[in-house]
Amino acid sequence: MTKLRIILALACVAVASPAVACDPVVVVPAETRIDNYNSLTGGFYTEPLEIEVTNNNEPSEGSACVGRIQFSNNGSNTQLTGPTGDRLNFLIVDADNVSNVLFNPLNPVQSGISINIPPGKSRSVKAKLYVIGGQSAASGSYTNSITAQFVGRPNGPPGESSPPVSVALAASVLAVLQANFVGTDTLSGNGRNGGINLGEILPGMRRDLGMQLRSNAPVDVTVSSAYNGRLKRSETDQGIGYLVLLNGNSLDLATAGDLELPTAITPGGRTNPLSIQISNFVNAPAGDYGDVITFRITAR
Repeated sequence: MTKLRIILALACVAVASPAVACDPVVVVPAETRIDNYNSLTGGFYTEPLEIEVTNNNEPSEGSACVGRIQFSNNGSNTQLTGPTGDRLNFLIVDADNVSNVLFNPLNPVQSGISINIPPGKSRSVKAKLYVIGGQSAASGSYTNSITAQFVGRPNGPPGESSPPVSVALAASVLAVLQANFVGTDTLSGNGRNGGINLGEILPGMRRDLGMQLRSNAPVDVTVSSAYNGRLKRSETDQGIGYLVLLNGNSLDLATAGDLELPTAITPGGRTNPLSIQISNFVNAPAGDYGDVITFRITAR
């Protein structure tokens, strides 16, 4: 009897399911704003910028989001822009090391922030908005926006990058003023209190000084005199009259009043000529004469 043995060999190949790309979602704060920026002083100003990135994949089936957060310009504006068109340069820097620049709007080559997020998890990315002090800028609110985006690794699964989201940046620039006298005999209060010794008072004598002003906003100036524009030995003394000339214009010291400065004050500063002109008095009694002139200067 002939027997026929049939052997059926079965072979199967396991085909791996394609990797599920990570599903990143980027969330940014409504606004990152630097308050109380002073355009007349140096140093630098920072404000924390925290970005949250979530990998929406299920832990059992998705892959990790491995890549970096990348910042980009949101349009052609590369600076914070103020109400008068003035601009402030800014950077995005490392939260722990401001010398590590993560994004410079003026430089297209950026480092970004590396990040690795397992499926179903979230990670916070911390940076800082950085604005150098002393930039010439009028008072007001300065704004701009950039974009933040998760960008997957170059050799990772396709579709791993997130859509770019807008990051609102801002800085509030204070109205600031610096004022001091030059040419006085004594100074105190950071140059704001000046003493003038006229020595022997002679009819018609004159003393020239200067009032230096720096401001990033319009200024209001009010002047007053303790003795209403007269040098006196005492409250009851008739005194000796004198004039105060600011930028060549005579000031009325009989009553306190507002002054109109002839030109705008700028952050670069301006020295306003200030003169004391003694009247042509006759036969004043001997003694020590004095007065106190007060300039009240405020930036709007």
